Amino acid sequence: MFVHNISVEFGAATGGFTGTIAASNEFGNSVSNGFNLNGDGFRDLFVGCRYDDDGGYNRGAVFSLFLDNTGMALSHRKISDTVGSFTAWFDDEDHFGNDVASAGDMDLDGV
Repeated sequence: MFVHNISVEFGAATGGFTGTIAASNEFGNSVSNGFNLNGDGFRDLFVGCRYDDDGGYNRGAVFSLFLDNTGMALSHRKISDTVGSFTAWFDDEDHFGNDVASAGDMDLDGV
């Protein structure tokens, strides 16, 4: 069961989102209507935050927002230079999260 046609605004303490973001980080500069990442039957989102400063200046970040049946965020995971066990090297001005997209079921586990 996937949620369709729900409009929820996400931001600092908005839409159930509890992550910490600065106004200048451009949280939401890119958004991808994800698929069911956590297997609960509801679509989840990828949200870019290209000017996040984890680890250095404007290195960027991507948030996975796990949504409920109303489209509100139940929880989130952040991937950045210092969070989320991402093993790539980031440099200042990399703008990770400038574009995000859903890749589908890459490991063929049904999720």
